[in-house]
Formats: sequence, C-alpha cells, structure tokens
Amino acid sequence: MPGIFLLLALHPAISADLPLLPDDLAIVRKIAEREKLDAPPVAEPPGQNAPRASAGRVKFSAKSDGMASRRVLYAHHDAQGRVVGLLGNGPTLCNEAFGWIAAMPELRVIRIDHNTPVPKSPVPKEQYDGTGIIALKDGKLEELGIGHAFSNAGMAAAAQLPSLKKIHIFHSLVTDEGTAHLKGHAMLEDVQFDTAGRPQIGPATYVTLATLPRLRRVAMHETFVKWEDGFNHLKPLASQVEAISLVKTLILPADLARLKTEFPKAQFTTATLAEVSENAYRSNQLLKWSTPEAADYLRAFTATAKPSPKP
Repeated sequence: MPGIFLLLALHPAISADLPLLPDDLAIVRKIAEREKLDAPPVAEPPGQNAPRASAGRVKFSAKSDGMASRRVLYAHHDAQGRVVGLLGNGPTLCNEAFGWIAAMPELRVIRIDHNTPVPKSPVPKEQYDGTGIIALKDGKLEELGIGHAFSNAGMAAAAQLPSLKKIHIFHSLVTDEGTAHLKGHAMLEDVQFDTAGRPQIGPATYVTLATLPRLRRVAMHETFVKWEDGFNHLKPLASQVEAISLVKTLILPADLARLKTEFPKAQFTTATLAEVSENAYRSNQLLKWSTPEAADYLRAFTATAKPSPKP
C-alpha cells in the first residue's frame, strides 16, 4: 500500500512511538488531516468510558487556536494495535471518512459529538449526514453515537448495520421518519435520543421501538414524554426493559408514576424541573409543543424558581 507508507514516512519519529498498526494509523491520520487536527498525536491510557477492548488511545487534536482547540479525535486500540473505537468532539467523520474506516477490521465503537463542519470548512455540511455509514455494513460496529448534521438518510444507512447493538442520536436532524428505518432490527438493545427540546421524536418512534426484539435500555433526553400515545406503545416489552432514562426531560408526575408501575423491572433516571428549565432554549421549545397541562406545569415552576448561584 504505497499511500500508507508514504503517509507514515512523513512522520517517521511519531509513527514509531504510536501503538497503532500501520494500516489503521494511516487511516486515522487521513481523517485527522482532512479535519485539520494538526497537533502532534499523543499516545494515552484508555481514559473513562473507553470501549471494552481498549488497551489505550491515540489523541489527534487541533492546535490551541480558540474554538478549534476543542476538536479532538481519540483512536482507541486493542493490545494488538487495531483500532476498536473512534471517539471525539468536532467535525471528524464525514461520509467519505466512513469509507476509509471500513478498512479497520476490529472497529466496534463510534462516538462523535458535534459532527458538523466548522465555519469555512472545505467539506459541505451535507457530507456529515451519516449516509456514508453504509460502508460499515459488513463490519463489526456495535455502537454508534452521533448527532448534529446526522439525518434521516443517515439513520436509514445505520439501520442496515446488522451488528449494531447501541445507537445514541443527539441534537440531530433525525425525526420519526428516520427512526422508522430501525423497525425490527434484530440486534439493537440500547436506544437513545437527545432532541434539545425540539418535537422531532413522537409516538411513531415508540411504535418503532416496540418492534425491537432485544430492546433493553431506552433513553429520551431533553424532550417531553408521556404515557398515553408515548411509552404505552412499549408496554409489550415491559418484562425485558432494564433501564429508562429521562435526563433533562419533561414528564408530568402522574405519567412518571404510571411508567414506573408498568415497567417494574426498569431502573429509572429522571430529571428535576430545575434541570429541565436550566437551559432557556430547551425550555422554550418544550413550552411550544408539549401538552397544555405539561407547559403549565413547567411554566409555574419557572415563574417561582430562584436563579442558580453564579460560581
């Protein structure tokens, strides 16, 4: 592979010190160069929330130049130097990049926050919609966490990954139309949607989730949920659901009580009204589309709540 060896030759000293196998290292370098992650890569311990097989990670980041300095890509590797996970923050995986990483034989986890280009990026925003994920359909990917420019078309591609067990979609363009592509997925166990208060995920998504035979964990974050024409659609799975997470999510007390009664085996993670209302944009979005009763419930709290003390 002349391209790979040429790429390594450009950084001989650094390459010799990094634990990734040459083929995988070349691919991650290619992503880093495309996304202008121009600081020297650094080998590190796995850190928190590392993929299960991770023996360490290599950090690729942007130089300290303001906002761009927060962009980072971690390539987690196993004991043999194969990449098992790509985790990061910033625009790191455009559609073309998914084609490149399809050549990583042990990749199991992708978690990318803020997957959208920075201003003046040469890569159009549409190239981060996730449709390139289809290149991984013959791979071993088990977990996908992605958002922002990720779209319904990207969800359609992700739904074709037969090995996928966990999908977390946050602050994205995905709606009920996109989640419908997950219908009947044979391996999905863990599903999470964070909507930033927008009315993107509704009753139709719960109907789709009810068709997942292995579903164990459900998270609906930063949204409004209810029992009727909501979680009630998942009642046929009540005996197998182990966890329900409602972080920063608005739910009326009566609906929460009903939910806990109907899903007695599930561990619950819920939010206080203070957590729901702490972000003005999210709170205002919820007030626009939640039921009148729920909006009044949140509005009454907000009117009497004391502002959080400044640090």
